[in-house]
Amino acid sequence: MTRLLPALWVWLAVVTVLLALQPGAAGEAFGLKSVIEAFALVPVDQEVVLKVEWTLRHEMLFYTLYSLYVLYRPVGLFVLSAWFAGSLISAVADLSFPLNFLFSPFHLLFLSGIAIAHITSRARIPAPGTLIATGFAVLAVAWLTDPGHRVDGLNSQLIGFGIGSVLMITGLIELDRQERLRDSPFLNYLGDASYSIYLTNLTIVSACCKAATIVNAKLHLPPIVWFFIVVAAATGFGCAFYSYVERPLLRLLQRPRKDTTRASEAPASA
Repeated sequence: MTRLLPALWVWLAVVTVLLALQPGAAGEAFGLKSVIEAFALVPVDQEVVLKVEWTLRHEMLFYTLYSLYVLYRPVGLFVLSAWFAGSLISAVADLSFPLNFLFSPFHLLFLSGIAIAHITSRARIPAPGTLIATGFAVLAVAWLTDPGHRVDGLNSQLIGFGIGSVLMITGLIELDRQERLRDSPFLNYLGDASYSIYLTNLTIVSACCKAATIVNAKLHLPPIVWFFIVVAAATGFGCAFYSYVERPLLRLLQRPRKDTTRASEAPASA
């Protein structure tokens, strides 16, 4: 939660102010209720304030249920098993909110992550390079055929991105275990900044596209050029948000814990 909430709340505050200054930008649903729901990360039927937040709501649900497994394994195992089964069954059922949220097929991606951890911690993975290449190809096909918006249900979007990610992550874990991956400070930094990039990217992409529409009336640049400009701008802004907002917040929140630990250890060492 220390990583999840502080940066989210800061960016939500920024987006809320921007939306308040643009009446009608978020539609009639924008108001105090939608803002409270955004900050509380509770299940909603429609994202109003921050469109990408829908994934975090499912993540919070998973953390809540998984905590039962951590606290009392038999109960947690039963609840998680029933939840995953319900999420699979919902793929062929016509559910409405809140059941379509509670038992979304997207939750099967959490199950795939658990499966990766279980398998890679117990066995060596053969041909990791082939797995990575295959996963990349599956992701490429999924991206090229993606409709450009979220589609609920067990569909090609979920299956394609899910299988591609599972294959790539499994192969990369094995390569890392074999110490065949070169350490890259740049990629490490991008990984650290990934949450900030995730939070801010849609807002920045939207702003850049609006600006590009105006500027391109005079420049007439090819779409592919604007694509890379927008990607660079969104990634750069996300990295800046990480460096100047998220990382300082994390350090600030972690500092009291370190001081407490030192204080508790001081009498023992004396």
